[in-house]
Amino acid sequence: MISVSGVRGIYGKGLDETVAERFSYAFGTLYRGTVVVGRDSRVSGKALLQAVISGLCKAGVDVIDLGIASTPTTEMAVTAKHGAGGIIITASHNPREWNGLKFLGSDGVFLDATEGARLMNIYNSAGELSSKPLKGTSAFWDGADQHHITSILALDIIDRDRIASRKFTVCLDTVNGAGGSICESLLKSLGCTVFAINSEPTGIFPHGAEPVPENIGALCSLVKDKKADIGFAVDPDVDRLSLVDETGKAIGEEYTLALAADYLFGRSTAKAACNLSTSRMIDDAAERHGAHVYRSLVGEINVVKKMREVGAEIGGEGNGGVIYPALHSGRDAVLGMALLLQYSAETGQKISALAGRFQKYMSVKEKIDISGISSWKAPLKAAFSGETMDESDGVKIIRAKSWIHVRPSNTEPVLRVIAEASTREELDSMVKKVYEALK
Repeated sequence: MISVSGVRGIYGKGLDETVAERFSYAFGTLYRGTVVVGRDSRVSGKALLQAVISGLCKAGVDVIDLGIASTPTTEMAVTAKHGAGGIIITASHNPREWNGLKFLGSDGVFLDATEGARLMNIYNSAGELSSKPLKGTSAFWDGADQHHITSILALDIIDRDRIASRKFTVCLDTVNGAGGSICESLLKSLGCTVFAINSEPTGIFPHGAEPVPENIGALCSLVKDKKADIGFAVDPDVDRLSLVDETGKAIGEEYTLALAADYLFGRSTAKAACNLSTSRMIDDAAERHGAHVYRSLVGEINVVKKMREVGAEIGGEGNGGVIYPALHSGRDAVLGMALLLQYSAETGQKISALAGRFQKYMSVKEKIDISGISSWKAPLKAAFSGETMDESDGVKIIRAKSWIHVRPSNTEPVLRVIAEASTREELDSMVKKVYEALK
């Protein structure tokens, strides 16, 4: 699959070393100069890393290899090393048999559709690569994690001493991905006592890779057992953060951006941006503080472009992704942890109390296999005829305090159905109408 989220596929069944080398050669041809490369912990990552380095060196560029590194760490390393661009070898939240490539420009931000099209043109016309010599060089940099942590601690909004004075006990689940070392190091730098599970970067995920409530039961139990203040769960490449409150309840990834925005709105931040599928809790936070929220198409680069267009100081996605441009313009679970601990430290409130400031919404996030569906948009529009619709990215039906969004995934061959309402009855009614229309 090729989209604004990069290239993804099942390793050995569409995505292999040949494809990775060819894409990397095309990238190195397009972005001349030093290229930073990092990968998550997937078992296929080591082989794909060698292929990526080979493709870049055949294109004549020099490579800075980070080894296993989070997506936000790699994004920040591109600008720290003045790179021409970067490549991240990851399939993010997809199952472990998947892998992929995310492409970054010199600003450490994902390529947009126009740049992606240029990359594809070179990929398709690259020719045979096996006989091409390695013209570039490769060097390893082991300072990327520390650069990331140091940069977070240097932010004006993060008061390390204030957080440390609270002596938080934090439980952590990094799903044996790329986040074990950096997340634990950041938390300890903030004076937290940390209990970590699934922290070895083996790439053998002990549960579903998405940090959604149904996948993090062990973390919930650990929070209760250790009487912790909060539990943090991340996905394999550490750009998504999900929360467990002090009672051991998984409150979900939608609260991550809502709480971060609520904190920053209280500091006179006036603008935020998020995608069309993000909970309206961020709108509720904006109303509470007199701020404004702008919406973009789904896809991190689309959120970033909207943030830049309107001058938003905070943004992200409802999947647990927080973007704070004062640090860098990418979703960052490591930063998210620091922001939420700061919010709790300043207010003196537990995470359940902070989450309790928001109206409770019922929500669903489902997938529909579209392999047997020839047309879905027209019957869906007909089913909701007369209602307010946004068709900029699939179809979103918008009501006063509820909505349902149906769109093709950027990362899987499915339709995503995401809905939110203040009552179970309305939520079920909207979802039922979607499924009936698609029959």
